[in-house]
Amino acid sequence: MPGYFVNEIHSCVDESLIGYVRTHSHLELLGRAVIARSQVPSVAVISGNGSGHEPAMAGYVGRGLLSACISGSIFASPPSADIFRLIVEMKRRGAKQILLIILNYTGDRLNFGLAMERARELSIDVDMLVVADDAAVDCAIGPRGLAGALLVIKIAGALAEQGKNMSEIVDICQSVRTHLRTIGLSASGVHPPGQQKVLELLDDEIELGMGIHGEMGAQRLKLLSSKNAIDLAFGQLFRGTRALDIKRDDNVFLCVNNLGGCSNLELGVIMKDAIENLEHRAIHVKRVMSGGFMASLNMKGFSLTVLKLTTDMSSMVLDLIDFPTDAFAWPKTISSTQLPSSIQTLPDSLEFHDQLSAELTLNESHLLFETSVIPSVNQALQAVIKRLHNETDALNRLDAVSGDGDTGTAFARAADKMTQDLTNGKLIYDRPSLLFRRLGLIAESRMGGTCGA
Repeated sequence: MPGYFVNEIHSCVDESLIGYVRTHSHLELLGRAVIARSQVPSVAVISGNGSGHEPAMAGYVGRGLLSACISGSIFASPPSADIFRLIVEMKRRGAKQILLIILNYTGDRLNFGLAMERARELSIDVDMLVVADDAAVDCAIGPRGLAGALLVIKIAGALAEQGKNMSEIVDICQSVRTHLRTIGLSASGVHPPGQQKVLELLDDEIELGMGIHGEMGAQRLKLLSSKNAIDLAFGQLFRGTRALDIKRDDNVFLCVNNLGGCSNLELGVIMKDAIENLEHRAIHVKRVMSGGFMASLNMKGFSLTVLKLTTDMSSMVLDLIDFPTDAFAWPKTISSTQLPSSIQTLPDSLEFHDQLSAELTLNESHLLFETSVIPSVNQALQAVIKRLHNETDALNRLDAVSGDGDTGTAFARAADKMTQDLTNGKLIYDRPSLLFRRLGLIAESRMGGTCGA
């Protein structure tokens, strides 16, 4: 696994937090606590976790979301003393009540719980809400907390900004929590800097339900296509031991989260397949968001979060999720009215040119090869096609020296189309102008890049 661009392992968390705060003027840093500069609402919502899950949680500090967050070392809960000090600081800044929202992990429950008890000894009104949205594994302390916790945090932050008291916020968030599930799917483990690899996968393996600290999941299997992987994940989410109670025609909020190592290209494919899978199940996607929201360092994988929008709370929950915030990592969600009901496809570029060149074909029909030459032209084309296929690997190796190693593959795509056109009679041997025009269009449409041009 590649290394990390850090200076010193022991200081990388602090330096990362400094970087976040120095590039976002609405934030300030107190030790490892990131605090919003805006006026503290009556209920201050605080969260925290081990580092390595960025942008969680520093990216969600801001008006209408978290009042503050506290970070621990990589994959380690923040110490209770640091949490306690942050609680006292938020009380000093004017918070009348303080709500701690954490993910369901032993270290977080112990440290945040201990800090809460210490604060209560000082008569600080503080409560704690634990989110356990994992649909894959139900361990000794209950299901793990995953990216779905961010929806609970967003709703709590919006309610606090609207002036709701802590009891009202907790009641609503507890209701939301029961209709929330997340499932992860990973193609690699994670290797925290300076530590041993947590869990390793072979190049052709994936793990359903691997935890965001690299913990073992529910099932290990061979690599699947995006469509099949998502169908497997939703199957676990809707029919597993912790299945979300959902049926046809229900409305949902969908979040696709990059666990750190997926390219944006892959994320687009995953997003498309996830929406289409839910549509195929007759489940209505009312809001979607896609991006990197809660990572596991550079783990190659993604998670799918589904929040069921119940009839009695759907409108309110969507309004709270859409409530404005200046937290830099919270995205603009897309509503169902913006989701295209159909996507227009264009005809193949060669078909398009065929339609436009009908008149040109008539104008150039007088330019002919001699009859005796036509068999030689056919043989030459066949030889070129065969050679392009035979030399695919060699051309790729040559291109890899100074390029991206795909020249042979590009030529092979063109050769495949030439073979197809030879079979269906679209290569007109006796008219040189039309023949070479067609070959040029094949190169342009099938090869792409410099060679295609």
